[in-house]
Amino acid sequence: GSITSEDSTTEPPRLVLVFFIGGCTYAEVSALRFLSQQEE
Repeated sequence: GSITSEDSTTEPPRLVLVFFIGGCTYAEVSALRFLSQQEE
């Protein structure tokens, strides 16, 4: 699967993908911390 201009147009940019994953991970970490605080 070679990367072409057509594939890049169909798939989202890596920066957006990384930012999305990073945001989800940050949200999950915040949620875990929030839950751990409630347990205390």
